[in-house]
Amino acid sequence: MDEKTFDLDAVLKMLDGDLDAFSELANLFIVKAPEDMDKIQKAISSCDSDGLERFSHALKSSAGYFRAEKVYKIAVNLENFGVSGSFAEAHASFEVLKKEMDRLLKDLRSESENVKAAYPGN
Repeated sequence: MDEKTFDLDAVLKMLDGDLDAFSELANLFIVKAPEDMDKIQKAISSCDSDGLERFSHALKSSAGYFRAEKVYKIAVNLENFGVSGSFAEAHASFEVLKKEMDRLLKDLRSESENVKAAYPGN
């Protein structure tokens, strides 16, 4: 990873070093995050303020578990754009979010696989 997309040490500390729990949490996020992204994109496209606020809040909370600061901050902005109805800004932020999410998901997949390979019986 050239720049950390999430804080593995902080996540493992929160999970008391439980590598299985990390893998499960990462895999849940890997599956659910694209669904959240689709919901956010649809809310922006349909100018659905409540949906944008709600789905961005959900993504923000999930990203927070991983201390994924960039994704978290963009999700906060999108949540606020939902409150204010600022869809032009939301669209631009969503484009940045897509890139950051791609990086985060790639890194989570990689770390999850590293954990499985390093501790296959864990």
